[in-house]
Amino acid sequence: MDVFLKLSVLFLLCALICTIVKKAGQEYAMLLCVCCALFAAGVAVNYLSPVIRFLQRLQSVSGVNSVIFAPLLKTAAIGFLTQMTASVCADAGQQAMAKMTELCGSLLALYTALPLAEQLLQVLEEMMHG
Repeated sequence: MDVFLKLSVLFLLCALICTIVKKAGQEYAMLLCVCCALFAAGVAVNYLSPVIRFLQRLQSVSGVNSVIFAPLLKTAAIGFLTQMTASVCADAGQQAMAKMTELCGSLLALYTALPLAEQLLQVLEEMMHG
């Protein structure tokens, strides 16, 4: 919670500074926003490793195949990257690029989750025939 509050203050300050800097040059404001977002992403990534360790432990304890966990992690990563990239594109005034980023991210997430759907289908087939 403490880290989130600090990041929130950083974001508010960045937004305020960007509003002031935008008058002098749109590109400088955009660069400042991207740098702030990358810094925050770097901080947030540090909190990802305990989640991954937990999921690995959960997988080993449950005996569930990695075919299930890998697509979950990849799909989540695609979602986060899609959201961040689309936001940057929208902030840069590139609405069409932001929408295409969201569309491509959605399609890639579906494709990445396909092994999970195949596992589910296999279980359903076994239940129906066996």
